[in-house]
Amino acid sequence: MDFDIYIKAQPIPLCSGTFFWHIHRHGSVAMQAWQGMVGFLQVGNVESAGSPDNDLAKQGVIRDEFIALWEWSVDPKHRVAGTSTFFEGNFIQRNDYIQTFLTNNGYQPTYSMYVGETVHVRLLCAQTTTGSGIYILDEDDNMIPFWVFASDGISYSHAVQHESILIGPGQREGVLLQFSKAGKYSIMQQILNDMQVGGNSGGDAPLGFIEVSNDIPVDYKGILNIDISTLKFTPGMSGNITEEDVINQNSINFEVQSIKMKAPVPQFIINGVEFDSSRIVEREVAAVATSWTLTSNMNYFHPFHIHVNPFQVIMMHTGNITGTVGETSLEDAVFDTNLNPHPMWRDTVFIPPFGMTVIRQRFGESVAWTGKTVFHCHFLDHEDQGMIAAMMIVGA
Repeated sequence: MDFDIYIKAQPIPLCSGTFFWHIHRHGSVAMQAWQGMVGFLQVGNVESAGSPDNDLAKQGVIRDEFIALWEWSVDPKHRVAGTSTFFEGNFIQRNDYIQTFLTNNGYQPTYSMYVGETVHVRLLCAQTTTGSGIYILDEDDNMIPFWVFASDGISYSHAVQHESILIGPGQREGVLLQFSKAGKYSIMQQILNDMQVGGNSGGDAPLGFIEVSNDIPVDYKGILNIDISTLKFTPGMSGNITEEDVINQNSINFEVQSIKMKAPVPQFIINGVEFDSSRIVEREVAAVATSWTLTSNMNYFHPFHIHVNPFQVIMMHTGNITGTVGETSLEDAVFDTNLNPHPMWRDTVFIPPFGMTVIRQRFGESVAWTGKTVFHCHFLDHEDQGMIAAMMIVGA
């Protein structure tokens, strides 16, 4: 599906980086995401001072790749009359549905790199009802570390090394890859289901492969064998929100009920109530710092996302994460992806099962948006069934 998007320029303090768009018609968001109405939005380029592209190019990293993880579900037994188009499946798993995890709308694509080359991978989890654990294996099934320098489009001051990360719908990671030996490497994807029963229940499979070659062109313009730990970046957000800055405190609980006589079943609710577009759950004052305590009191992950304003992740706690991502415990992968470096700026963050996440947020700096917006669970089937709430940002 190809179409153009025209966005009127506005004087807003949006940092340069990799962002995400998707159709947001409440009640059918998940269906439309399955249909492919999701994608990248790049802010800034190599000529934009202070952008990650500019920072990388000045330090010898000249190549990037876009990798979007997409979840596709169809009902192969039913087609639209007179066409070859299958009906769409849904989030209720059935044996006769086909659920496939694609990379850039393809199945297990192969990318090419040179030995010693550093490549910037813009990684987007555009999945609808699941998350992904990501790690890299060489031909002997050894885990290969990689680096991350930005989360949700917001650059750190320096890159952080990981052996695995765990990302949910809407989250983006600025990844740097470099390989010291030629060969074929596997980018592994482990599917994270929303509900945790005895650990993560998704299987591991390659989302793609990387062929690394020694045949480096004589006119290659980048710098080889960069020490990634020494790279410097312009932080996407400046400063930290301290405990002393906080004026307001919010407590938000994400809950799943199973009242059989009440549609839909189950019920996905926030602070005990379903979504009502006329109900304002929170009122925030522009330019004032707020601390949010986000909880999930059941065995569900919930990726929390709030529109318009990023936040800092202060702490996470869980009582029910078991399993692994590669050789890393699932708990460590969750915490490391959202808390390293600490405190981490994001616009989407996991609330762990039977757990808690604390974030701090200031609604506007030099420019403050005012008006109505929403926060919601970014498992889009959860959102469609009521796990979304309206809030109001008012002038100081």
